[in-house]
Amino acid sequence: MGLTIAVCLETPFILAASWGVSKMLMKRAGVDTAIRSRVLVGAIALVLLTILEIALAVSVFHRSIGEYFAGL
Repeated sequence: MGLTIAVCLETPFILAASWGVSKMLMKRAGVDTAIRSRVLVGAIALVLLTILEIALAVSVFHRSIGEYFAGL
Protein backbone atom coordinates (compact mmCIF):
# COMPACT_ATOMS: atom_id res chain seq x y z
CA MET A 1 0.00 0.00 0.00
CA GLY A 2 1.08 3.50 -0.64
CA LEU A 3 1.67 6.03 2.10
CA THR A 4 -1.46 8.04 1.29
CA ILE A 5 -3.73 4.99 1.45
CA ALA A 6 -2.15 3.90 4.72
CA VAL A 7 -2.75 7.32 6.25
CA CYS A 8 -6.36 7.36 5.02
CA LEU A 9 -7.00 3.95 6.58
CA GLU A 10 -5.29 4.84 9.85
CA THR A 11 -6.84 8.29 10.39
CA PRO A 12 -10.37 7.28 11.50
CA PHE A 13 -8.97 4.93 14.16
CA ILE A 14 -6.52 7.50 15.48
CA LEU A 15 -9.22 10.17 15.60
CA ALA A 16 -11.65 7.86 17.43
CA ALA A 17 -9.01 6.87 19.97
CA SER A 18 -7.94 10.50 20.46
CA TRP A 19 -11.55 11.61 20.92
CA GLY A 20 -12.22 8.97 23.57
CA VAL A 21 -9.01 9.55 25.50
CA SER A 22 -9.36 13.35 25.42
CA LYS A 23 -12.98 13.13 26.61
CA MET A 24 -11.91 10.93 29.52
CA LEU A 25 -8.99 13.20 30.44
CA MET A 26 -11.09 16.37 30.26
CA LYS A 27 -13.59 14.87 32.73
CA ARG A 28 -10.83 13.53 34.97
CA ALA A 29 -8.99 16.88 35.05
CA GLY A 30 -12.23 18.76 35.71
CA VAL A 31 -11.79 21.17 32.81
CA ASP A 32 -14.62 23.68 32.58
CA THR A 33 -17.16 23.04 29.82
CA ALA A 34 -16.82 26.60 28.49
CA ILE A 35 -15.57 26.77 24.92
CA ARG A 36 -12.74 29.12 25.92
CA SER A 37 -11.33 26.59 28.38
CA ARG A 38 -11.59 23.74 25.88
CA VAL A 39 -9.87 25.74 23.12
CA LEU A 40 -7.06 26.71 25.49
CA VAL A 41 -6.49 23.07 26.48
CA GLY A 42 -6.49 22.06 22.80
CA ALA A 43 -3.99 24.78 21.87
CA ILE A 44 -1.66 23.79 24.70
CA ALA A 45 -1.90 20.13 23.65
CA LEU A 46 -1.08 21.03 20.02
CA VAL A 47 1.97 23.05 21.04
CA LEU A 48 3.25 20.30 23.36
CA LEU A 49 2.71 17.61 20.72
CA THR A 50 4.57 19.65 18.12
CA ILE A 51 7.49 20.26 20.49
CA LEU A 52 7.68 16.55 21.33
CA GLU A 53 7.56 15.53 17.65
CA ILE A 54 10.39 17.94 16.80
CA ALA A 55 12.43 16.69 19.78
CA LEU A 56 11.91 13.10 18.62
CA ALA A 57 12.89 13.93 15.03
CA VAL A 58 16.05 15.72 16.17
CA SER A 59 17.18 13.31 18.89
CA VAL A 60 16.21 9.91 17.49
CA PHE A 61 16.18 10.40 13.73
CA HIS A 62 19.00 13.00 13.62
CA ARG A 63 17.02 15.40 11.44
CA SER A 64 17.27 19.15 11.63
CA ILE A 65 14.23 21.24 12.47
CA GLY A 66 14.17 22.43 8.86
CA GLU A 67 14.14 18.84 7.61
CA TYR A 68 11.28 18.04 9.98
CA PHE A 69 9.13 20.87 8.62
CA ALA A 70 10.10 20.06 5.03
CA GLY A 71 8.89 16.50 5.59
CA LEU A 72 5.43 17.74 6.51
